Amino acid sequence: MLCLHIEKFHLLDYLDLALQKDRDWLIQVKVVKDCITNGYSLQELKSLVDRGVGLKNLPPHPVIPTPNPGSGDTNDDHRSGTPPFSIAIFHKSLVNFIIADDQSLQVVECKEFRQLLPLLKSDLKESDIPHHTKIKSSIIQVWKDYFVILKTELQVRHFSMDNAENNTSMMDQLADLLNKREPPLKFVTKDRHIMCFAHIINLCIQDIISGFTAADVADDLTRAWHDDTEEKDKYIEAMRGNPLALAHYTKELAKVKISDAEWTILQDYENILKVPHKVQQWMSTEARPTLSHVVLSFKLFMTAWEKMQQENQHLAPFIEVGLIKARHYYNCMDNMKAYIISMLVDPFLQFHWIKMHWVQDWVVCAEESMITLMKEYRRLKVLEDAITQSLSQFNSLNTLAQQFNICNMALGGPRPTEQQSVREEYQLYIDSGYVPETMDPLKFWEVNQMRFPMLFAIAMDYLPIQASSVPCERVFSLSAETDTKKHNRIVYPILMEALQMLKYHLKQERLDFMVNWTVSPESLVEDEPEE
Repeated sequence: MLCLHIEKFHLLDYLDLALQKDRDWLIQVKVVKDCITNGYSLQELKSLVDRGVGLKNLPPHPVIPTPNPGSGDTNDDHRSGTPPFSIAIFHKSLVNFIIADDQSLQVVECKEFRQLLPLLKSDLKESDIPHHTKIKSSIIQVWKDYFVILKTELQVRHFSMDNAENNTSMMDQLADLLNKREPPLKFVTKDRHIMCFAHIINLCIQDIISGFTAADVADDLTRAWHDDTEEKDKYIEAMRGNPLALAHYTKELAKVKISDAEWTILQDYENILKVPHKVQQWMSTEARPTLSHVVLSFKLFMTAWEKMQQENQHLAPFIEVGLIKARHYYNCMDNMKAYIISMLVDPFLQFHWIKMHWVQDWVVCAEESMITLMKEYRRLKVLEDAITQSLSQFNSLNTLAQQFNICNMALGGPRPTEQQSVREEYQLYIDSGYVPETMDPLKFWEVNQMRFPMLFAIAMDYLPIQASSVPCERVFSLSAETDTKKHNRIVYPILMEALQMLKYHLKQERLDFMVNWTVSPESLVEDEPEE
């Protein structure tokens, strides 16, 4: 009975304890034991449970787990975590090597390679080494097994893409398909297409570049720059020469003489672009950038540009074209509930930022949107026993809260009631007290999931929404490492798809899309460039 209780209510905590290095007790929970037998590591199981994937009926592990120092193994042998040899495991390991290293499927036909393998295991027969046709069929089968897990993780929710017209058309077509189903899914395109923040920044910058190089740029400057000075005349004359184009000739820079006015223009151009660049860097410092960070980032760089515009009248026309684009996309977020909901389930922001920056009518609308969504989640996603259990499980969370040093913040205030209504849970959350900015939102919700069951379910769906499509695009760009001349026998799209999906699955713990993007907090508050 205890094992069943742990499996139902405390599985994530159990896996955390099982992963401790000094563990000296055996795994007794059946579902965990069965998954380990099927080839899953404890770390993989924790990751699946963390994402809401059930462990029952998982297919056999599509890849061979690598040794995990944090898995709690007590065996100090250098082969700890390496499974015993079998032909099936040997074939899977060979498939993993080919996928992860972008090897040609024809590598198994290499005479020297086939001669090398028996040296590693003397009783390995020639017939035990698969040929490329067997490798191809194995890759497809592993991909199908993996896809079973992937489908449990994917739901029709939100799509983070850039703002290209073909993406909009695709979303409209998807809405038509989903809304024709019985019952219809009520898929609203404008609320499900998340605008890639990095792409919006790029569009704003492109408009500013166009403003700097436009044919009538001198006329715009004349109207914006009211003071008649010699400096103004030199600046406008230099702008007619398009100094941005001169800056492109870096290889012939010695032959190009740039005047002081042209250098000033280039410095102004740099200062304008520093603003979105710093905001983008701030986004990259966040371990889990959410849509709430996008809203704050928009406000941050728009306010900085407006301040620069007021203080530098000759830059006003260039900054204005960028602001027009930024305001357009910022206003688009008014009709996208995902941004509002993401801010509300961010424990640091809640309603504080909205109430500070929005008019009262919009605040009321935002609150009603949240209440409506909570009612929907209570009806469809939150089991009634999860709500009633919030009372019985409330005290048991003290230990977990103390581990994160957030006991007073997380469990302070009134206890939940058995018949807690949607509005009562909402108000309890709003009145729960200050949450420090440094608090990891996921840790907050891990502690408070029994206290706010409806809001917890919403947070688990909305906080993971990607603020940018850049990481996804980088994963797809890795296909260039596979689609080479040495893979000229890949003629089936399904094989290419399988290779890319499995390669990411194998490498996902090693990929870091934010490497070298970080910036110090001090540089984010720098107002003026150094002389």
